Amino acid sequence: MNTIHTNHMPEIYRNVANRQVKGGKTDSPAFSEQTAHKSESVVAQYKRKHPEDAYHVNGQVRAGRSVLTKNGADNVCREDMTMDEYKNFINRLMNSIPFDATRVYDREFVSISEAGWQQMKNDPEYEAWVLGYTVENRSVRNPFFGWPGAAGNVYMENFGASIEEHIGQSVGISGPGSSYNNGKNEKSWWEKRRERMEERMEEQSEKAMKKAQARKALEKKLYLNSRLAAQQRLQSFLSESTQESTNMTRFPSAGVNALAVMAYEDNISIFSKSVIEHEK
Repeated sequence: MNTIHTNHMPEIYRNVANRQVKGGKTDSPAFSEQTAHKSESVVAQYKRKHPEDAYHVNGQVRAGRSVLTKNGADNVCREDMTMDEYKNFINRLMNSIPFDATRVYDREFVSISEAGWQQMKNDPEYEAWVLGYTVENRSVRNPFFGWPGAAGNVYMENFGASIEEHIGQSVGISGPGSSYNNGKNEKSWWEKRRERMEERMEEQSEKAMKKAQARKALEKKLYLNSRLAAQQRLQSFLSESTQESTNMTRFPSAGVNALAVMAYEDNISIFSKSVIEHEK
């Protein structure tokens, strides 16, 4: 990491600082009116055209200024730099911005047009936006880090003379240390992953449909079984009721027969007693 420390400034910083001393500009901040272009910043123009993005853009600008502060470059005057010195200055700041730990396999290529360099040099707010965008972009986590085949991406960031001219693109890498997938017939890891996800979704949908059908069939079977059991209980109840009614109908005759038997036994007993007494 090429972090720039205040107590050990690179040669380009010292040369510019010396020129500032000779010119009596040691107290001039980097974002003062002396270094800012008289015309309105392209960042302000963008926010006026897209007020819904103003909050996000302001956050990016603040992140870019934090990069300058961390590297001790707040008070460096851009006016006294040649364009080559300014490009070296920005490249050092770019190199100080780290990637998230899940982006170890990512590769990034940054391209800035000549008009973009000139705009950044004369427009401190746009310069801060470019740095802040880079901070935000590199801090994004890769949610597929550690997955089989998830090696990373190649990022191409192209900056022009305004925010609207910025174009960011990414291409998947097939594996660590492998060449880029430039072949027309060769699918990137992201395309293959999307196809696998679609296949899994179809499989899960089919399984869910079969499971729902099986559940409906089971519920129907249980319902029919419960109906059949209810009918059997009803038939058994009706059958028992009929039998009880039949028994109640036959009860009087059974009572008469019992009385006849009892009378017969009483008569036998009386007859037997009389016979015994007569024999005596």
